[in-house]
Amino acid sequence: MATSAIVTRTVDAENEFTDPIYLRATRQSGSYRGVVRIVGTSFVGTIELQARLSGESTFVPFKEYTANVLENIELFAPMELRIGVATGDFTSGSAVVAIIPA
Repeated sequence: MATSAIVTRTVDAENEFTDPIYLRATRQSGSYRGVVRIVGTSFVGTIELQARLSGESTFVPFKEYTANVLENIELFAPMELRIGVATGDFTSGSAVVAIIPA
């Protein structure tokens, strides 16, 4: 079951992801907002933000990152998100990844 609290994880291998999260709709716009945060001093690889719509069983790629980032995200439909390293996308090091609801 997805949470609506901050999710975070240290990734240091492939196929490691945060727990799923639902972003809450904001009163002002009705959109779903949050922040993606990635911090890794030695990470080499690709970190992937993945999404799935309600009722679906499979996460699909939404956006990829290869460097540290602090980025606002805005969705216009409710969906579950997770962030981490997919199979085949890890080279070396580690990074702390997080999705923070607005």
